[in-house]
Amino acid sequence: MSKGLTQRTARLIYRIQKKNYPDPRVARVITNQFHRLCSSSKGPRGKTSWLGTPLRKCPLDLWIYQEIIHEVKSGVIIECGTFHGGSALLLPMNVILLAGEASQP
Repeated sequence: MSKGLTQRTARLIYRIQKKNYPDPRVARVITNQFHRLCSSSKGPRGKTSWLGTPLRKCPLDLWIYQEIIHEVKSGVIIECGTFHGGSALLLPMNVILLAGEASQP
């Protein structure tokens, strides 16, 4: 990320806060930077693991998966494709943990 891009983003964020309404340009810049960070091997996606097993998913996606598992309460999850198997460990463990939560009085 260049210094100029960061300063431009800061200026746009300041303008949107001052006006108190969303500016589509600000949303686009922030979204692009978020996706660039999450898809980079140097960002959180490149360092994410579950019980020491690497997984190549955005941490925000993992959080959303957990929320879906909690809402749907399914005992079966089908994952197509895996990198090192971290999410293949994470998802069933979430199902088990959330099933235990349901059995609590």
